[in-house]
Amino acid sequence: MENRILIIADELFGENGEAAERFSELLLCSEPERPLQFVLNAPLPYSLRELLQKVAPDVIGKQADRIFLGLGLRELRRGADVEELAATLAELLKDVLLKTNSRIFLVTVPDAAFAEVPSAVERWNEVLRNAAGERVCVLDFAAHVAEFRERQLARGKFARSLFGGSGAPTPICCMLLSLYLQKMFYQTREVT
Repeated sequence: MENRILIIADELFGENGEAAERFSELLLCSEPERPLQFVLNAPLPYSLRELLQKVAPDVIGKQADRIFLGLGLRELRRGADVEELAATLAELLKDVLLKTNSRIFLVTVPDAAFAEVPSAVERWNEVLRNAAGERVCVLDFAAHVAEFRERQLARGKFARSLFGGSGAPTPICCMLLSLYLQKMFYQTREVT
């Protein structure tokens, strides 16, 4: 459906999916006359592998025009192999692209979300960026966060933290992500 948006995300979007909720509210407030429908599955209660097994009802069956995926962080924190995650993601994307007309938006993971193993985050983001294609767009939230940090540091030493000690996104991070998603939603509206 042209006005249906599906968001599937793990803890990257907040402990309770706050960024997904705020993003939907921002769109609804900015275009009250547009008949938007949202299906929010954030935080996703299961793994990327389990999502692949439930792809028919949980993704394809939602008949969304746009699908936002903010996944991988939970698995990285649990020590998952990035190459196995990449294979699962590729399978998921192939299935969704084959059986729908949906446009898919992959959200990269900022390094501060999992500072313990930055190489895993870097490799996962590389996987996401390499998945870009005709109907798959990468939303580089990791680069947006890096730019935001630089701008904060330019103002002095009192920058607000985007991630807590455990890597959990703070409320300001959830707001930053929701604003970024809104901006990218409008920028990609005509392009995709």
